Amino acid sequence: MRNTTLNIRTTDKTKHLLQQAANMLGTTVSGFLLNSATAKAHEIIQNQNHFFLDDDRWNMFCKTLDRAPSKNKKLQMVINSKGVFKDD
Repeated sequence: MRNTTLNIRTTDKTKHLLQQAANMLGTTVSGFLLNSATAKAHEIIQNQNHFFLDDDRWNMFCKTLDRAPSKNKKLQMVINSKGVFKDD
């Protein structure tokens, strides 16, 4: 159930364009905007959460993940130090 309102400002030209597209699809401007914006939002979010590599880059990526981490003295010092929330 839709229970929230979105308000947008636009030009007459853009409003006419949106009305024309909505009419072609047999929907309202609100329905057209909501469907289009929702589809685009899903696409953007998916592109931020998934990435696609060709076989060569995938193999290079996997080899990089499988490599042992390099030594990092400063990080090791932090890991071994007493944290601010430790009681001991």
